[in-house]
Amino acid sequence: MLIKLDKKTQFNFWILIALILGFSGLLLGISLKTLPAENASLVRSEARKQIKNQLYQELEYWLKRKEWKLADLITGKILLNILDRTKKGWFDIEAQQQIPCQDINKIDKLWLKYSENRFGFSVQKQVFLKHNKNLQGYNEPIKFENWTDGHEQFARDVGWLKEGRWLKYSELVWNNIENAPKGHLPIGVRVCTFGGNPQLCWGIRTGLRFSLLSQQCIIN
Repeated sequence: MLIKLDKKTQFNFWILIALILGFSGLLLGISLKTLPAENASLVRSEARKQIKNQLYQELEYWLKRKEWKLADLITGKILLNILDRTKKGWFDIEAQQQIPCQDINKIDKLWLKYSENRFGFSVQKQVFLKHNKNLQGYNEPIKFENWTDGHEQFARDVGWLKEGRWLKYSELVWNNIENAPKGHLPIGVRVCTFGGNPQLCWGIRTGLRFSLLSQQCIIN
């Protein structure tokens, strides 16, 4: 005997299936492609929301324990999840400008709270503005062709550039918070694009960092 489910129950059922798929990647060969077309988009959106909530819990967990590198990796995953770029693993300036202020502020507040106000986007913005008048126009890619002394000073101040050399990701200060310059973290996303091809990087010369800091919701 078949049980006929109402639309709300059917939708909740597909949400559950999507969540299971999101974490395991496989369940008896079922995928999101098998969902009814009218529900697929909503299911995918709800699944991403649930995963994002879990990632926020993980971020706070690692920040509480001063595991800065793990917290930084989770920060990157959150940003990719928000923009639905998890599979691609990278995003550009145009996509980054779509990150809601609510999420930017939530990430920033968590980093501020557990780093004793040493790390966070708002701290990085404060450091940047010590040597630069403003961040206006930093959502325009062409702006980043102008690499000024102010930009280099910012990179030195946050400890990413030493003696003219960009530190490797593994060389950043992951232990002993008192040894890390203010604004040293988070990096968050270490993937950018060169000529349209995704390449591993974490430096700010691509403009991703300045574009993020230009968001009006980041209070310096």
